[in-house]
Amino acid sequence: MAALTAAVAVNVDEPWATACFAVTVIALLSAAVESLFLVPLAIRNFRVEIVSTGVLIHRGALFRSIDHVPRSKITVVRRQEGPLLRRLGVAKCVLFTPAREVVLLPMSVPDVERMMELGSHA
Repeated sequence: MAALTAAVAVNVDEPWATACFAVTVIALLSAAVESLFLVPLAIRNFRVEIVSTGVLIHRGALFRSIDHVPRSKITVVRRQEGPLLRRLGVAKCVLFTPAREVVLLPMSVPDVERMMELGSHA
């Protein structure tokens, strides 16, 4: 709020000052919209399924995609958790294949353990 007040106090008679102020306001509004609407929507529309052939990853609300990571291609499954994730009782899971690494959103620790069992049977 202090930055916004300081920006308003600037002489906005100059065209460049008006443009800078407008860009700042648009950036702040964009960040607010993303934080309040888009990120929760993306998280609600993310799902991971363990199937007999590997892992299916469902993503997207408007533009949906399904990724299939074959069980035979998974070389390493890594569990990542920092102090905040550990306190929340979740962990991130990273699947490594020869072609790429697939980073999954934080999920419950038992789910990550099931994913790690999947990697150990590959």
